[in-house]
Amino acid sequence: MINLLKQVGGNLRWSQWLGLFGLALLFIALRWNNYNAPLFSDEGECDYAARLMIQGLAPYQHAFIQKPPGVIYSYALADLLLPQYFWSPRLVAYLFVALATALLGFIARLEFGQGFALPTMWLITPMVLLPGLDQYTCNPEMFLLLPLLATIAVYRYSRQHGHKNIHWLAAGFLGAVTLIYKYTALPMLAFVFAAWLLEMHRPGSRLIVILKGLACLLAGGILATILGLGFFLRHDALKSLWECTVSFNRSYVQSSGVFAWSYSWSKLGFF
Repeated sequence: MINLLKQVGGNLRWSQWLGLFGLALLFIALRWNNYNAPLFSDEGECDYAARLMIQGLAPYQHAFIQKPPGVIYSYALADLLLPQYFWSPRLVAYLFVALATALLGFIARLEFGQGFALPTMWLITPMVLLPGLDQYTCNPEMFLLLPLLATIAVYRYSRQHGHKNIHWLAAGFLGAVTLIYKYTALPMLAFVFAAWLLEMHRPGSRLIVILKGLACLLAGGILATILGLGFFLRHDALKSLWECTVSFNRSYVQSSGVFAWSYSWSKLGFF
């Protein structure tokens, strides 16, 4: 890995190094004024749930939280690394976004060529913080960008290096991690995997090859699910997790006009 980084770094021109330095400054400048702002209600809810988890208590049993457990794990990691700072989850979230930005540049480079990586990273950096998105707070979306783009990066890498079983296994694992952050990422993941299967079918791949890939995809997803839900399984809290993150949100969606198509169109018009 070190040799690979040295090789990549050695191939960069001085203008590209300057572009990366400017990108880092822009990334920091866009967040410098609010990284230590008081926590929003959702952030406080997630942080309290994370502190319960650190104490060995299942959040969905001892505190209501409607978000899937991925964000709680991320907050817990931040609280363990920097327990003395209430804004430590934001630093972890910013790290996730920075890595996701680099991954998007990697995807653009694989898809279109080396010259597209840096402009893509420059575009996504302010786009994540467009007015109305409020992504300087530690929402699940900030964290799920990384596993989601990692899944897409594995898919794109597989197109260039052959559709190997290890690629399907990694994509299944990363896709399940994405869902553990937010269930609504399922349509995006389904689209990626459907396109992947279609590309394997077009050149006439044998059925057994496709079935092996799907089996590895399923195995990776099961492994990530076991790791992600193991804490709640051990504390007999899966029923509470389901009630808080699925049953409640289903009723919430049905009772609120915020999730109607008319609101979606108005939001699109805002952008």
